[in-house]
Amino acid sequence: MPSCGYCGHCAKDFSSREPGKPNLATIDVAGEIVSQAVRNTLRRMQEVSEGIISPQEAAAADERLLEWLTQTFSGRNRHFASAEGWNPAGLAQYVREVFAGDLSAAGRHAPRSDAEVIAWLFERFLSGFYDLIHRRSKAQERYLGMENAPDVREFVSFWQGVLVGAPL
Repeated sequence: MPSCGYCGHCAKDFSSREPGKPNLATIDVAGEIVSQAVRNTLRRMQEVSEGIISPQEAAAADERLLEWLTQTFSGRNRHFASAEGWNPAGLAQYVREVFAGDLSAAGRHAPRSDAEVIAWLFERFLSGFYDLIHRRSKAQERYLGMENAPDVREFVSFWQGVLVGAPL
């Protein structure tokens, strides 16, 4: 059937049906990444407490996680898309503004490049998560399932907001 070319209802649809890549600049995608990092970290903590893996193996996994998060949110993971200019430059600038006091406290060791700022951010994320878990955990408490605790959910919410530049 020929289209009229005016109404748009009878025009051919040439849009792509291929789903797009997850966009790092959306709160849902950032939240899922942070949530998965939290779940994986809790799983490793449980495995260390049960003697399944060594603390050194867990530390090596943490380093790989930090590297993956840094590469991903620096815009160097081909499996993710981003809003133009957000990863890494916009995110790094946002971090410089939100964490200005902490960055200046680092003095001459403060990160300079956008990639260094994002790496610093994820180091802060992971150390903050360990601090939270150690403050809240009791002796012999299981780590698995802790991702559902209100303070852990609040932690995830904070960090997903940081990663997309939401007002804090």
